[in-house]
Amino acid sequence: MKKASTPFLSDGNGIIIDSNEVTNYKGKTLVANNLSYNNGGAGIHEVDSSYVDFINNTTSNNGLVPSENYPEIFAVRGSHINYYNNIAYPNGAATPNKAFSMNSTTNVAYDYNVLNGVVDGAAAPTPNHNLYVNPLFKNRAGYDFRLDSNSPARDSGTSSFAQATDNQLNARPQGTGYDRGAFEFVTSAQLSRTGWTASAFATRNTLVPAYAIDGSTTSYWSSGTNMAIGQTFTLDLGQSQLVGRVSFGSDTSGVNFPSGVDIFVSNNITEIGYPMKSLKNNTNPTIDLSFVTRTGRYVTFKINTAKTAWWTINEINLYTQ
Repeated sequence: MKKASTPFLSDGNGIIIDSNEVTNYKGKTLVANNLSYNNGGAGIHEVDSSYVDFINNTTSNNGLVPSENYPEIFAVRGSHINYYNNIAYPNGAATPNKAFSMNSTTNVAYDYNVLNGVVDGAAAPTPNHNLYVNPLFKNRAGYDFRLDSNSPARDSGTSSFAQATDNQLNARPQGTGYDRGAFEFVTSAQLSRTGWTASAFATRNTLVPAYAIDGSTTSYWSSGTNMAIGQTFTLDLGQSQLVGRVSFGSDTSGVNFPSGVDIFVSNNITEIGYPMKSLKNNTNPTIDLSFVTRTGRYVTFKINTAKTAWWTINEINLYTQ
């Protein structure tokens, strides 16, 4: 937006802590485990504020208004500010390509961050544990900002100020040390089916939903009706569990599989929220989808594309990542 008092664009920041000195606020402020991306301004912006801790945040592809050249992380006229275990990955469009910028700040500490771009106005700490490299996200172009298994942010953060959980409530640390950024790397493991039950919007004769999780490669659930938008198949895991990947097959017909399906993970069977993953234009009878990990008791599969074929499911498997 353009401020009335000045000729330039301002705001449009993902997260901003603004003027707590002006309001005479005397407490501390914690900004932790946030993901901020695709904003016109900075991913994280502090201005005229004191005693703020920015810990384990991930910012990427911000500063999308080229004329303003906002950095990923921007500190202006602040004091007693801490930046630890953050990741800043600029979009590459701005010149210079700023990851972190400070202006008229005092008593600012920044260390153990991954800053994949220019650092402006900030003298390097001594010793300096910041990394000036690509953090290696799983799929930055697809907005999956979890860490790849080879990420330099894994196990390399500091325990000072570190959070007990990450953006998805995964415990920290998972490895030999704390990860940098909003997402702790979680090693993938297949979930046990003990205690699971399955239900569906319809069933053909004796081809019941339980056949989709019975451990047999020859049995399967069948709807007995053509696929239509909104049809659902639901797993009750018996208790909340961490889910970050689903895979399932179909019968041997080669046609009775979804062209499009949404995956939901929730703790409420009637209020399933937003899809963790949406698949469309699918031509593969075996579906394997990964997404940002989420904790939930119910996993719901929902048709998003109509198809003149019955819906069948053979052997659903769930994984932590």
